[in-house]
Amino acid sequence: MSQNVNTANNNLPVLRVPQSVQLHDNDQWQNRFQIHSETSNRVYVVAQHKQKRHWGCSCPATARADAANTSKRLACRRMKPLTKH
Repeated sequence: MSQNVNTANNNLPVLRVPQSVQLHDNDQWQNRFQIHSETSNRVYVVAQHKQKRHWGCSCPATARADAANTSKRLACRRMKPLTKH
C-alpha cells in the first residue's frame, strides 16, 4: 500500500487512509490503521498516541527502537512517509 502524504495549509502532513484499513480508536491510540508489509505477509498497525501525539507502529523495528531508546520514526519503514513534510 502506498501512503499519500500531502502538505496541508498549516504545514502539517495530511495522510489519506482508505476506510478498508481503518481501525477503531482504543484507550491509548487514535487514527489507527492497518498496513501490509512490502516484504512479507504480515500486517502492522500504525496509530497516533492520544495524549503524546506521536505516531507508533506494531512492527519489530519499532519495538527494538523502544528497547534501545532510539527514534522510532527512523527505525520503521512505515513511519518514514509520516515524517516527510
